[in-house]
Amino acid sequence: MRDWRKLFAGSPPERRPKDQDARADNDIHAPHLDVGDDEVEFSSVAAEEVGAVEPAAPKVIERVSRPRVIAARDRGERISSAPTRWSALLAAALMVGGVIFVWSALHATERAQAEPILARSLVPITEIDALLSAESDTLIAEAQRRPGELLTTPHYPLPVTLPADELALLSPTALRARLLSDSARLVYDDGVGVFRREAGSADGGFFSARGVIRWTLGRLTADTHDILWLLFAATLIFAIPALIIVIALSHSRDRLRNLGLAVLLGGLLTTIATISARFALRTTAEGAADPLNMVLLHIGADVLSIPLRNAVIVSVLGAAILALGLAAQSLERRSGPNPRVGR
Repeated sequence: MRDWRKLFAGSPPERRPKDQDARADNDIHAPHLDVGDDEVEFSSVAAEEVGAVEPAAPKVIERVSRPRVIAARDRGERISSAPTRWSALLAAALMVGGVIFVWSALHATERAQAEPILARSLVPITEIDALLSAESDTLIAEAQRRPGELLTTPHYPLPVTLPADELALLSPTALRARLLSDSARLVYDDGVGVFRREAGSADGGFFSARGVIRWTLGRLTADTHDILWLLFAATLIFAIPALIIVIALSHSRDRLRNLGLAVLLGGLLTTIATISARFALRTTAEGAADPLNMVLLHIGADVLSIPLRNAVIVSVLGAAILALGLAAQSLERRSGPNPRVGR
């Protein structure tokens, strides 16, 4: 006979952990889907278990990060040593100085510049003042007797011919100017070879009178001007890449500054060299015993005013570029570097 007391009283309930109770509740409330003979169960997994499987999302910590200065290496720029950069800058400055000198020589050998220099130099060489004071009256009288002919000045070292009709109307001052102008034109077109050679005269060496004239006035010719055009193009071919190398070897913030520094340094070096050469020529001319050498030295010092002027122009240009570069650097420092925070 059954003990109904025990049946209705039952045994004490089995204690289970709370997590098992929660899992059981989830299983009870989990939906079921019958598909034929198979049963598909959609189980509900506790959120705590999902959190245990999936890693927790990283906590975002808001903090004020310091901007990191991006180095030239991070930007992909070419890094070069300081001696390399300064060597390239000095080489570019020397090339700029060479361009200034060739440019100045090209300007000095233009016809408009060269002929007045030649006319001034021919005064002591031809001794035109002494010649005209002795033979101007005779020359004018000869022109009046032979109208319509071309006359040459006797004992004049250059083969200058003048129409007799025009010569008869010239005053001694006008005749002097006309002879010097035509003589300068002859020397510019044909060189010093147009000088008449006396019988038995020798060319002389480098330091002789004819040698000095050949290597000074003889360079102020149309042929020299044409050669200088080629030399000027050659110096530009070397100078422009030299400046590009200075820019390429510089950091991005220093490129404009270094370009201006190279141009300014080239102009200053040329200015110093030109001033020193002018001072040396004038000092030598003051102590020269030969009047011809003294005049040529003074003329050479005056001709150096052309490269001096061009060097000052280039120096001002370089100073302007340098000022722009420094101003750009100052603005960049005030605005601060481009913020880029590293991890």
